[in-house]
Amino acid sequence: MRLCMVSGGAGVVSSLWPASDAPIGIGLFVAAGTAVAVGAVRRELRIRRVLAGIRPLPAQTTPSSEAAPAATSGDAREVA
Repeated sequence: MRLCMVSGGAGVVSSLWPASDAPIGIGLFVAAGTAVAVGAVRRELRIRRVLAGIRPLPAQTTPSSEAAPAATSGDAREVA
């Protein structure tokens, strides 16, 4: 609400006193740019905080997975 009143007041002042138009316009643009930058930084920090809180899912073993064959010694021979 205060922001609306300040920007409206700045518009009234700049319309009544044309010499103040440029400084007031520059101030309002700087304030808007600062608000956008602060919003972007807060959003990025919120996203990083949420991503840091996510724990990975535990590895699940399925019954269809087969165990690896047991290793044999190098001198074992196949019998056909």
